Amino acid sequence: MLLRQSFTRLQPVARPLLARHICRQFTVQFGDVVDANLGFSVPYEKRASQLGGTGLFATEPIKAGTRIWTFSDTNCCTYSTPEEIQQLFARLTPSQIEDFVVHAYSDNDVVISILDDGRFWNHSANPNCGSWEGDEDNTYAIRDIESGEELLDDYGDYQDLQWFEELCEGTGHTSVAKFFKETT
Repeated sequence: MLLRQSFTRLQPVARPLLARHICRQFTVQFGDVVDANLGFSVPYEKRASQLGGTGLFATEPIKAGTRIWTFSDTNCCTYSTPEEIQQLFARLTPSQIEDFVVHAYSDNDVVISILDDGRFWNHSANPNCGSWEGDEDNTYAIRDIESGEELLDDYGDYQDLQWFEELCEGTGHTSVAKFFKETT
């Protein structure tokens, strides 16, 4: 069994350059329809979670160390400035803004909006999924996961990006990272 210490998030890596490159390309944007399982490399299903809302559940056993989900410019949109988020919010309805805020997260000074089913990952202080040291963009099983078990990540590992927190508060919402850091 692999230990949680083998996995980290928020390591200084080249992601900010990649994220800014993706933002300039606007390969995808929030609200675009993408293949729901685009970034996934394991079988899963989306269904009601005991934690609330919708969750992702393994439909087969997943071995520790297996890559579960891959970050790419076709299943994520990244924003590196407050102006980019403000431009986005100007195009969205209040319910779309709320949906964006509760599913987006900050990491390495960018805001990331997952457009495939990865956006339905739920939080746990004892996650079974996380980043692999040296590959912080993608998500791996950090321990063996049984068939039927919900895929869980620790939102507390995400960055509190001050300018994004202020924009969220300006819409009357709290980012998922800030919410879970304040409540756990």
